[in-house]
Amino acid sequence: MEERVYSLFPGVNLTTLRTDRFHKGYFSVNLLRALSRENATRNALLMSVLRRGTRALPDMEKLSEAMDQLFGASVEPMMRQMGETLSIGFQAVFPDERFLPGDEDMLSKVISLTGEMLLDPATHGGLLRDEYVRSEGQNLHDRVEAEINNKRGYAIERMRELMFAGEPYGVYPLGGAEEALRIRNQALTKFYREVLAASPVELYYCGSAQGDRVAELVRRALRDLPGGGDRSLPEQGKAAAGSEMRHVTEEMDVEQGNLVIGFRRRRSGDAAHPTLAVFNELFGGGPASRLFLNVREKRSLCYYAGSSIDRYKEVMLVSAGIGFDRLEETEEAIFQELNDLSAGNIAPDELETARKGVANSYLSAQDSPGAICAFRMGQGLLGAGGDLRQFAEAALQVTGEDVARIAAEFQPELSYFLRKGAPE
Repeated sequence: MEERVYSLFPGVNLTTLRTDRFHKGYFSVNLLRALSRENATRNALLMSVLRRGTRALPDMEKLSEAMDQLFGASVEPMMRQMGETLSIGFQAVFPDERFLPGDEDMLSKVISLTGEMLLDPATHGGLLRDEYVRSEGQNLHDRVEAEINNKRGYAIERMRELMFAGEPYGVYPLGGAEEALRIRNQALTKFYREVLAASPVELYYCGSAQGDRVAELVRRALRDLPGGGDRSLPEQGKAAAGSEMRHVTEEMDVEQGNLVIGFRRRRSGDAAHPTLAVFNELFGGGPASRLFLNVREKRSLCYYAGSSIDRYKEVMLVSAGIGFDRLEETEEAIFQELNDLSAGNIAPDELETARKGVANSYLSAQDSPGAICAFRMGQGLLGAGGDLRQFAEAALQVTGEDVARIAAEFQPELSYFLRKGAPE
């Protein structure tokens, strides 16, 4: 795979990944935004509104007709969180030109349409259409409300809000349900212009086209992008872990208890290396992990148990569904497994299973152009290089000493328990 990076305009970069492996091409526009409470709802809303239509194709029906003429290509809004950074924008998936009849200029048409969605949306009186803002605001409201009804997800977000109070990481990236209903087209249009002028822009292409050709098409499509703004992001926060773990219990109408424990890493490092992934796979990242096999299966302490690590913020969350009377016993079992790993009590076969599991996940991601580009963007945000195959190879070299070191570096900071309230 041939990788090239182009600086198109100040703060606007394009990465092309040329390959003949895929039948479909991939192109994405990513505007990077600092996670903040003030802008969370508008960030979550904006791209869905822009996707409703362009000046030339002002509604979903005409956009759909245009997509049909592009052999079923799709251009959809997306939002991705990477630590305290949000990426909002569009991703396009389309047939690679090698498999189309004649001289069909698919790539040019897709990039041009994506640029129109971003820079030339449907407007009325110089403002984003109010009916689109209201409609997508209702959709966002309903999505946030649905997330609240998912008690497992709600417990995770509530724990983050409490543990990272005062830090951007504690902000819910979808914003507020009621705020989504209050946003009007005047305010969102003003915000839209600020986003275009000030956000760093990272573009990614994966397909068979030459990088220079892609760069020229993107320059043409984004020629009207406002300039002169400071396209930079604040650094990711690395607050120190607290000296003692806090316990918070809240009540809601739930059928089972939801326990979420937040850990913060004592030191920085390895974020751009698969060591963290191998540790997580061994501790709680899958069906062969310690939390699943020992805490759930052998000791029957929970309905589910697992861990996840945000490598950008270097924090770990452990979540478990438990009976209302199993809180202390489950916490103790989770800490016991972590302490056992930090002491280096790791069997060769379980380490090998974890290493192979992580390596296979990286190799499998190579089958998706979108996953390849997302991985490359994540590495770029960390200021690192490397591709998925190199990560797979590095995962197989992670040692038990590496895992033990990382296990010892995660310190519990907050234990959040969502339980059923007493009957009124």
